[in-house]
Amino acid sequence: MYFILRDPYFGPSGSVGDIMRTVSDTAPGTAILTWGTIILECVIGVLLLSSWHWKKYALALIVTLHLGIAICLGLWSFALVMMGTGTVAAYRLRSRPHATLSANAQPRSTPAPVT
Repeated sequence: MYFILRDPYFGPSGSVGDIMRTVSDTAPGTAILTWGTIILECVIGVLLLSSWHWKKYALALIVTLHLGIAICLGLWSFALVMMGTGTVAAYRLRSRPHATLSANAQPRSTPAPVT
């Protein structure tokens, strides 16, 4: 992150760039930016493999992380694509509801007549 934040063609600019360069001037700031991103991505992966309840939190983390990438690094197209793929990964696909039998109903032994 240290070198990316200082790249004149790739890093952030303006006041966001000043803030990010100030944070990354310190060793703890650089470590938090670098390792925090990796840890957050691992947490997102685990949450996406969990139940729907946790997938909602994964989606919120995906949007937050990639919105931060878009703002800090200016990679808007990357951020939007990753937010879209995160939404697809977290979205719960629902199948068509199957016909269920009531408690007293019995299945037909012969097919229903065609009319």
